[in-house]
Amino acid sequence: MLNIFKNLSLIDYALAFIAAALIMQFIKKITKTRENVKKRPVMLLFPPIDFAVILRRCHKMFPNESLNINGTNFYRGMNVRVTTNENKIFEGQLIGHNNDNIYCVLTKTAIATDDLGNVADMAEITELGGL
Repeated sequence: MLNIFKNLSLIDYALAFIAAALIMQFIKKITKTRENVKKRPVMLLFPPIDFAVILRRCHKMFPNESLNINGTNFYRGMNVRVTTNENKIFEGQLIGHNNDNIYCVLTKTAIATDDLGNVADMAEITELGGL
């Protein structure tokens, strides 16, 4: 086995060293790029979203400002608690509803929309909870 290395010249050793160094640099660059992508916050991966633009779009999609549920009137901007037929609860600010009978509520974490036929109960609340 060692006889193979005796037949190699100095140029062969130099070329092997250069090839090994290039392969090592390539591997380091790939691992560094992967680590940087993992460390990068999500906001840098996706373009920043202008919240005011989203609210304007919601107002356009849900133009009706008043809503009557079980004889009680609710208006745009009111803090409401919506209980659906599936016992899901949304607490947030009422954006409105549209002619397709879909309402929109702005919660602390999301924009919730649902069919008005799925509303079991809607009540006005004074403060938004931690849902």
